[in-house]
Amino acid sequence: MIPRRVLLLLLTILLSGLHALPASAADQVGVVRVIRGEVQAQVPGEALRQLQRGDAIFEGDHISTGDSARIAMRFNDNSRMDLGPGTETVIEEFANADSGRAPGFTTRILRGAFRFVSGLIGKRRPRSVRVRVPVATIGIRGTHFAGEVDGTYARVVLLEPEEDDELTAIEVSNQFGSVVIDQPNFGTEIPDDQSPPSPVRRMQLRTVQDMLRSIRSIQRVNPGRMGIRR
Repeated sequence: MIPRRVLLLLLTILLSGLHALPASAADQVGVVRVIRGEVQAQVPGEALRQLQRGDAIFEGDHISTGDSARIAMRFNDNSRMDLGPGTETVIEEFANADSGRAPGFTTRILRGAFRFVSGLIGKRRPRSVRVRVPVATIGIRGTHFAGEVDGTYARVVLLEPEEDDELTAIEVSNQFGSVVIDQPNFGTEIPDDQSPPSPVRRMQLRTVQDMLRSIRSIQRVNPGRMGIRR
């Protein structure tokens, strides 16, 4: 029979090991850069987390912002994503070169306004980066764009590249058709889940500004830095 004090020692070691485990068994893929208001995140099967600046973002996270909240995130390949108030996204897949998997980044926007700037994965393997919305998929070619989702309606706008010599383009597609947007401040709309993306057109400045207003407020930068050409 094992002495009682040995059992207690083993139990103490076991509990100490459990406390030493990371908050999530999922892979950390990014970090919170800026946050305003209440933002929650949850990996399926794990505890709900209230995010703060500097907190980790994990693969599989379902992230939601409150009605007056917003968040800016940076991922391990230096790609960035900003979410406005009342926005939800799921980090479906993130794998960079040192992960042991084929590099790729897929995120799904369920509702709300967002801005996305591609990073190293997008530069090296642009076809492996996708942003999904309920009615379409956005494929990138090394780029900077924004969008908004409301039910089965979505709008996507290509923004100015953050570097002058950087190419920027996106393809917006669904089962009914696809369009390529390669001029900043041009965009497309998908009115419902039974329609193709609309023909590409220049978006009104006010439309773009309204879409980016909440995102711009967390960045504290001028319209030019947000990719809006006057």
